[in-house]
Amino acid sequence: ACALVNSGEVYCWGSDQFGQLGDVTRPTSNLVQKDLFSRIPVLVPIPEKIKSIAAGSNHTCGIAISGVVYCWGMNTVGQLGIGLQNFYVSPPKIVPTLQDVTNLETQYDSNCAYSSTGFYCWGSGMNKQLGETESVNRYLPRLMSGSYTLTSSDSKTVTTYSYATSLVHV
Repeated sequence: ACALVNSGEVYCWGSDQFGQLGDVTRPTSNLVQKDLFSRIPVLVPIPEKIKSIAAGSNHTCGIAISGVVYCWGMNTVGQLGIGLQNFYVSPPKIVPTLQDVTNLETQYDSNCAYSSTGFYCWGSGMNKQLGETESVNRYLPRLMSGSYTLTSSDSKTVTTYSYATSLVHV
């Protein structure tokens, strides 16, 4: 579980088996699962103030005041959007290809974000929830497209649930 407090800081508690707490006090490894739980909220070391957070099954992402996105936790199918496949990542890493993000949603092991340049999705695409024609995982955010490219004028809200993604036109 994670909470965003009024100061723009994020605190997480519960399992840290896959780096979900953003805990930097324990070394990380791509081969060994951590066995750590915390019932006390742990401050997640993010270098910027955060304005919103979204949590998946074993990962969390947050939008900074600057509009960039930070993610931490499990990364087996690219759900952190950092361009690598690691077992888990802690402390939080910046998603390198996103800017001006205003809306972010996570689901079990994938994410979608709305920015000034359109809608982007990344992570598990096993059920084509990333807007792809094939079931593929994406390790970096990819602009959603199909018969047309979704842009900021098409919609402003993205919602994810289980293995589906919805776009809402407002």
